Amino acid sequence: MNLTIRCSTCGKSYVCYQGNTRIYGPLIVTVCPECKTELTKNFSSFLKDQTDNDGGRLRKAVSMITLGQSISRIVNEERAFTRRKRK
Repeated sequence: MNLTIRCSTCGKSYVCYQGNTRIYGPLIVTVCPECKTELTKNFSSFLKDQTDNDGGRLRKAVSMITLGQSISRIVNEERAFTRRKRK
């Protein structure tokens, strides 16, 4: 599954994967491969900035939750796969 994230500095979209995105508790750290900017931000604030929904607060909340689950799944599953692969 390819999930794209929009860089807050250059505005370009890039694919989210374990190599450029990490989650440390309530923080997300992501590095844009285009401009090499490292963004460290509160996860919920990051999700709020990434979602563009004009359908109201409920739609925005649903989009934020879905995006958060997708990012967590991608980062955590890749990490688990790498651990299993080494054994």
